Amino acid sequence: MKERQVLLILQVYNEIANIEQCVESIKSQNINFLCLISDNMSNDGTREFLTTFVSRNPSDFILISPKTHLNIATHFSFICGYHDASFDVIPYRMIIGGDDYLNSPNFLNELISSIEKNPEFDLSVPIFQLQDERNNLTSILSIRMKSQNSVTRMFLLAFYPTRLGNYNFVLSLMKKDVFEFWASTLQSFSEKNKINSRPKKA
Repeated sequence: MKERQVLLILQVYNEIANIEQCVESIKSQNINFLCLISDNMSNDGTREFLTTFVSRNPSDFILISPKTHLNIATHFSFICGYHDASFDVIPYRMIIGGDDYLNSPNFLNELISSIEKNPEFDLSVPIFQLQDERNNLTSILSIRMKSQNSVTRMFLLAFYPTRLGNYNFVLSLMKKDVFEFWASTLQSFSEKNKINSRPKKA
């Protein structure tokens, strides 16, 4: 079995306009990865597309789905709760949205190289353009974080207001242990706070 370097966590709901570009960009990566996809009961054809796509790429993609539609925080907890023993040896994690895509086959490899050249760092964040339709906001983010206080800083950045609500931290490569700490903190916070995300329409 080939050694995986990154576990990509992909939450999806009604992304038929974007999902093919998203998963094809993941498939094109020049490193070994595993992509865990959870479709949140899409009703616009996304679920059917993913079922076919994953059936054709079963070694690199896993498709799961909750029994009913969940809010974004509960769906995040659902996908994080899915566990396979093979995940334990994968050193890095990344969250990606259904309307995101990796803009070159070397995208993941460059982020891995950045961390490996700076082993005291816990995550690698690409420079990317964030467009928030609801707030009409465009920002350029370039972030480097040292291990000291990194989880606190990541936790605060998770609440950057985006079109998915205030619970988004995508396209950033995290070490496995840091991701698990960050994700558990986010889940705990989400259980105590109302989610104000904007649902997509079919």
